[in-house]
Amino acid sequence: MRPPVAVRMSSEELYIMQETEDEWVQPTPASVAIGDAVTRETDLERKDLESLDTYVDSSALREVLDADGDDTLTIRIEGHDVTVHTNGTIDVGD
Repeated sequence: MRPPVAVRMSSEELYIMQETEDEWVQPTPASVAIGDAVTRETDLERKDLESLDTYVDSSALREVLDADGDDTLTIRIEGHDVTVHTNGTIDVGD
């Protein structure tokens, strides 16, 4: 699988290009991509999560996703460290 790529498709919403199970690449809203990563890597369910803006300022997330290089942003979501990388990769830890 190729790593995801971060893109901005509108001025309001941030998207991350993610590969699907069929190996197609599709834009996924960053809030959905981050929520999916958290629920996939933890015992949390989607209903356990607040909206993304509860955990992170959208301008800080936009800055990381729009950056060149290897910047990261780590946020705390329901007791888990979630790191978003400039290339759109999302890591979830304890």
